[in-house]
Amino acid sequence: MGLDADADEFATFIRYSRPADGGGEGTASQAWRQDPDLRLLRIRDNRVRPPQLNPAWGPDSPEQRTAVPEAYLLPDLKDLAFKVSAAWEQECAGGDCLASGQGRQFVDTQSYPFNLVGPKCSEIGMDCLGDTQDASYQFRPGLTLDDDEVWAVVGTLGTATGNATYVSLGVNNIALRLGAINVDGTELAGSAEAYAVANADKLYVHYFTRDCAGLESLTLGQCTSVADTQFVVPPGVRAGLVERDYLAAGTQRGPDSAQLLPSIAVKLQRPTA
Repeated sequence: MGLDADADEFATFIRYSRPADGGGEGTASQAWRQDPDLRLLRIRDNRVRPPQLNPAWGPDSPEQRTAVPEAYLLPDLKDLAFKVSAAWEQECAGGDCLASGQGRQFVDTQSYPFNLVGPKCSEIGMDCLGDTQDASYQFRPGLTLDDDEVWAVVGTLGTATGNATYVSLGVNNIALRLGAINVDGTELAGSAEAYAVANADKLYVHYFTRDCAGLESLTLGQCTSVADTQFVVPPGVRAGLVERDYLAAGTQRGPDSAQLLPSIAVKLQRPTA
């Protein structure tokens, strides 16, 4: 941050969403990697004046995270999960996918007792992954994919509830701790409309399985195939799902994760006929 040899150094990471064009020769993403449209300029102040120090940074210095509470959507979300299971003729017992165990709730990793990301994780000796207060993080680990499983993910869409300007739903390779697939929130918008539930405009449905081919009538175009390759999710390796809501509207922070409604992953089986 200064000009002498003992000055602190800093690094800035910029994440881009690239075209899904494979990245091979002649693609737009390959051309971008050869000449990224980002430049860093160093500007020197040539005036003579005493240094002006910034105030000390403390726990209360960041802008407080806020959110639009989503608890009122819980009955609609549970109804959506059941209607998805019914559309596959694999109804959750008792009409409740969570109570029956067919549905598995995402975990808020930014709240007690987990605190796996964000500044509070430093208090329990975790690798804090930087500040990570620009987004909320929900996680659902331990999903198998090698026995014709189909996972229907139902959740609230932060861009519709007022809790995000950008939503990411991703697949992680648990063995490598690697983010392998990303579904943009714009692809999720309107995906719950076909299931005739209340507040469908604020909810989404998306499916993950090894091969979406042949499932079009059930997934209604909302399906992502998860390749069985080394850097996606190889055979025998469990997948994790991560949902992130970035930058609550009108703030420089992600939404208060404790006010969000955890998403649900419903386990289904590929029809045999």
